[in-house]
Amino acid sequence: MKIAICGGPIHAIAKAKADGYTLGIATVEITMMHHQGMTALTYQNYTPITRLAVNLGGVQVAANSQFENIVQMTDYIKANPGKLKASGSGLNSGWHLNLIGMLDSMGLPPSAVTWVPSEGSSSALMELVSGGIDFTTSSPGEAKSMVDAKMVRNLATMAEKSAGLYKDLPVFQQATGYKYHLATWNALVVPAGTPEEVSQKLTAAMQAVFAQGKLQEFATKQGFEVYPLYGKEMTTFMADEDARYGKLITKIKG
Repeated sequence: MKIAICGGPIHAIAKAKADGYTLGIATVEITMMHHQGMTALTYQNYTPITRLAVNLGGVQVAANSQFENIVQMTDYIKANPGKLKASGSGLNSGWHLNLIGMLDSMGLPPSAVTWVPSEGSSSALMELVSGGIDFTTSSPGEAKSMVDAKMVRNLATMAEKSAGLYKDLPVFQQATGYKYHLATWNALVVPAGTPEEVSQKLTAAMQAVFAQGKLQEFATKQGFEVYPLYGKEMTTFMADEDARYGKLITKIKG
């Protein structure tokens, strides 16, 4: 079977012939953008084959920050709402929603921390080091080079539990008691309506790829976790993510 991987906009995948010969990568944003009025597309326009990579949310501070751990920071935010500033990416982006979800788990509104939009994690981390903001909500992988240079410290990950690449870092919900976790992700997908026997063949092919371990090796070198989910389990996961991000975006809109 000869397969073309489409690297264009995700709407091109949705409109492609549902025969299994055109595949694409859907990112977590497919569960966000329609809530923001940016597109009519949703996860339902695609049939997932497998989840590929997972990028954990996190919390970082500058090396000289007053906060030694995540509990100190959350206690300070509750006692001083509106005083701290954070960044990690653009407005309404995944890392902005990471902050909103964290605050919501603490019983606080989005205004409890001022969000400073940036062009991405690199820009946000530079702003952190220069003292323009108090913390970032980027991933540990994105912060790795600055952590290694001892310019930035990770206070926590937004993992569900200690595991994987960042098992030695504190887990937000375990350390604070606030029930919240978040990770961005991407998935290999085909257009909705692809025959089940075709999607099953593609799933089997990806299971064979994962069994070789090379994809995981590549992903972990980039700082990503790999936790495959297939077929109906992935569809359920995407539906849950869609509902969760919809609620967080509603909180930003007020």
